[in-house]
Amino acid sequence: VISEGTSGHNLGRVDGSGTLALQDGNFPAGVFNTFLECANHSTIEYGGTGDYTIIADLYDEIPNLLFSGSGTKTLPAKDLTVCDSLIIGTGADNPVVDNTVYDRKLTILGAMKYRSGTFQSGSGTGATVSFAASTAQTLGGILGDFTGSNAFNNLEINNSEGLTINPGGAIEVNGDLMLTEGLIHTAASDKLTLINPGSDCVIPVGGSDASYVNGPLIKLINQGDNFSFPIGQGSLPGNRITLSSTQTGRLLWTAQYIS
Repeated sequence: VISEGTSGHNLGRVDGSGTLALQDGNFPAGVFNTFLECANHSTIEYGGTGDYTIIADLYDEIPNLLFSGSGTKTLPAKDLTVCDSLIIGTGADNPVVDNTVYDRKLTILGAMKYRSGTFQSGSGTGATVSFAASTAQTLGGILGDFTGSNAFNNLEINNSEGLTINPGGAIEVNGDLMLTEGLIHTAASDKLTLINPGSDCVIPVGGSDASYVNGPLIKLINQGDNFSFPIGQGSLPGNRITLSSTQTGRLLWTAQYIS
């Protein structure tokens, strides 16, 4: 553990697959090449009680990233790839993970888990959480939901093996749903909700043969607007359902394609 308020640390050569616990944003000096390799499955834990910005000069990819303690941990001014797990909180603490300062992309090759605290996802085109593994991934439910103040800004699937919302899970997206490659599997109790009322918040519009929502999709729609639901069933893309809301105000609509 590197405690808050201390400096000048040099850890020399760091190997192994354990946890390096930091209580401020500065990374200690040392040789971390092996320790930070994704194949090593090590963990960097940003904890403590203070507010700080993470300085990630030594890595772009990291095996496991854990946020604990309290205070605001501001994500760095660079895109990051997490190979195994990104974990927010331990269940008994209240860290704030803040992506609103730099609005950068988080690429998840394993799992993203919410235990406690707050995830401030940011805004704009850059603030994206992308699920981009080469094996099937899951989200929500037993791994923790991302809704309300913890909702995603942009959510991307770029995984041909798919992303499944876990049983009882709930995921909300305030910005864009980016359907690059792969299916997002949902069910009546395993929910994906697009909170953005815009009609152009799915990229590409209506999804594609290579990427759509397999199951129900919930969408907030303004009165008088049209929205093309990017839904299908199994290996059969729908891409045929456009809903026009004539009801007063904004309402949540659910659509599911059944062949």
